[in-house]
Amino acid sequence: MPCIRLFLAALLLLLPATAGAQRRTVNAGGSGISLVVVLAVDQLRPDYLRTFDRQFTGGFRRLID
Repeated sequence: MPCIRLFLAALLLLLPATAGAQRRTVNAGGSGISLVVVLAVDQLRPDYLRTFDRQFTGGFRRLID
């Protein structure tokens, strides 16, 4: 029981500190990144991107470039 109380006390003390870190800063110019795309392909070796470079067309070509 004391371990749970210690954990809850630490959580209550650290919670306000993390809330302040989530504040957003507004970019006045509006030229910031609007979308980030992460593409993960299982078992795709990195050298395949260069080997089959000419065969990638359309949307996948746009992501590579």
